[in-house]
Amino acid sequence: MAETILLAIFIAIFALLCIKRRQWAFYLLVFCLPLYVIRFQIFGLPFTLLEAMIIVLALLLIVVDGSGRKLLKNLSVAFKKIKTAGFLYPFLLLIGAATISLVVTPDLRAGLGLWRAYFIEAGIVFILFVYLIKSREELKHIYLTLGISGLGIAIFSIGQYLTKFGIPESYLSPEVRATAIYGYPAAVSLYLAPIFVLFFALVLRERDFRKSFLSYFILLGAGVGLVTTKSEGAWVAVVATCVLIGFVSLFLDNRTKKYWPAYLAAIILLAVVVMFIPQLRSNITEVLLFKDVSGDVRLVLWQGTGRLIADRPLFGAGLAGFPELYDQYKEAKHTEYLVYPHNIFLNFWVEVGLLGLVALLWLLINYFCRITKLLKKEALALPLLGVMVTVIVYGLVDAPYFKNDLSVLWWVWIGSVVVLRAVVLSRESNK
Repeated sequence: MAETILLAIFIAIFALLCIKRRQWAFYLLVFCLPLYVIRFQIFGLPFTLLEAMIIVLALLLIVVDGSGRKLLKNLSVAFKKIKTAGFLYPFLLLIGAATISLVVTPDLRAGLGLWRAYFIEAGIVFILFVYLIKSREELKHIYLTLGISGLGIAIFSIGQYLTKFGIPESYLSPEVRATAIYGYPAAVSLYLAPIFVLFFALVLRERDFRKSFLSYFILLGAGVGLVTTKSEGAWVAVVATCVLIGFVSLFLDNRTKKYWPAYLAAIILLAVVVMFIPQLRSNITEVLLFKDVSGDVRLVLWQGTGRLIADRPLFGAGLAGFPELYDQYKEAKHTEYLVYPHNIFLNFWVEVGLLGLVALLWLLINYFCRITKLLKKEALALPLLGVMVTVIVYGLVDAPYFKNDLSVLWWVWIGSVVVLRAVVLSRESNK
């Protein structure tokens, strides 16, 4: 009863914020991405706190702006921005592919839940993002909000790692791995990895973040939080992306050319350290060549997934269908239960079919084409390049979209490119 009252009070306060300060409400929604773990029912229908916030914000925006032509005008502007940035048609294609996948799923009830959370509600956030966020300063507020949210998860993970409080038994041995408010370590690292890279790039390129003590605290917290998860894929993605970001940052700014020798020396020193420390070299080699237990599981998983796709190339398994169908295709030695194939491209192909995979590739091509054109014009472009590279590299060995917070976060990154492009075009037209 007490939990219900607290939830009702929170949603009522959020609703008031949606009416009075809608940008602040959106910042709070972004801050609360991890709170999808809070689940409840309304008239027997399951909801998460995150999706309740999305629905409340969308409905109140319709009510408040619905009078006259304000809503239609603002939506028209938002969709025009999305279309001219090249994301409208792949976005619609992905929604369509997800809807079609419901026809073939062997578990329609579970599939509808994923369709609602990962595509419809996440898509609503994408539209709300472009509708509400219009300036460079508002983008920076979004990123600061994300950083504070990530810092909260990181602090929880660090405390949990030290005390072992709330860690599931399966992650206490043979090594302790923090899970924070989630049920497994990868959920923490999938959330923290892009946030760490985001702030690494912001500190490099954006003066306000470089001068802020909070930025460095977020970086430190997210970094240590990632360590507590013992997720090798996350660290490979983060280190590789940070090296890339450093290279691009030096290339973009003529004033930093004098730092090239120091940068190259640091890269060489890192390589030498890895080469001459046997244990470190062995660990990295095992991870990169998939010779550890985790890598072996993934190789076997991908082999079984390949057989599933070969048998069902057009539609895949359908949303939520992979766990139901994988038993027919898996290797006999593979006994671990996994919900997804742990590869972003296989995940999309299996869950939303070949059309979904095409939509993903279309989105990514547009994303990187748009962001590379913005790199020399806007400092915030580099962080957005970094986060998507991190997502893709980490996504080669995990599932960086098919989770409530991660699907929304995906569209936050794409929405950022849409808004940033509009900001730059407006600035250039006013010169």
